[in-house]
Amino acid sequence: MNSFRLITFDVTGTLLKFRVPPMEKYAEVGRLFGAPVKQSVLATNFKNSFRHMSSKHPNFGCKTGLGWRNWWRNVVVNTFQPDVNKEPRYIIDKVILDNIAEFLIDSYTQSESWQLIEHCDTFLSSMYKSGIPMGIISNFDERLETILESVCVRQYFDFILTSYSAGCEKPDPRIFNIALTKLNRTLKPSEAFHVGNDPRLDYCGATDAGWNAALIHSHPEDFSKISLDRPIPSRVVFSNFAKLQTFLNT
Repeated sequence: MNSFRLITFDVTGTLLKFRVPPMEKYAEVGRLFGAPVKQSVLATNFKNSFRHMSSKHPNFGCKTGLGWRNWWRNVVVNTFQPDVNKEPRYIIDKVILDNIAEFLIDSYTQSESWQLIEHCDTFLSSMYKSGIPMGIISNFDERLETILESVCVRQYFDFILTSYSAGCEKPDPRIFNIALTKLNRTLKPSEAFHVGNDPRLDYCGATDAGWNAALIHSHPEDFSKISLDRPIPSRVVFSNFAKLQTFLNT
């Protein structure tokens, strides 16, 4: 561990997880606002809407002028459009759709929607006490700092680098190169260590930038479902933060 002069982390699925499955929450909020849509319909619509917006306005719309809030507003509004082949044909009032979108966007800024992954807080506290600088590298919008404050872990990190602020997304090596400049000291890529949960975005992205990397993932067999240009060594995959900490302490 002493050879690392910087440790960075992904957020969603690595440090934080959703308190309830997103489409369950979407359905609950829809009912609250008088727009009952089945979770199965919401799930399909969300997937299609997210893919469409990511293609038309990449990285939460940071370079097309749309902006992250309008980006998410479009995703949410399109998610609540009913599947007319399976649901009764009806039109949800635009005001209701806008209210649902604003409610969900704000809800996912607070701890009511997020919780820490098991052993995460203990791990971060231990690393913080060791004196090794830590940061965040996440494909996320500008809400991330507020989210980390709401779950009481912001104090552990020297910097928060989102794809939105960086202007590029993982696995682009540029976002890892930008992270190396955040401590106002000269760092070599080989002195940096990134922890994530996505083999392509986190492991391949970091190692392509010359970094060391590890994955927190309880089901590494799922990696076979992802198209990768290299195998992921089993020695860099850990089922939880407690096992990662043991590895770093050896």
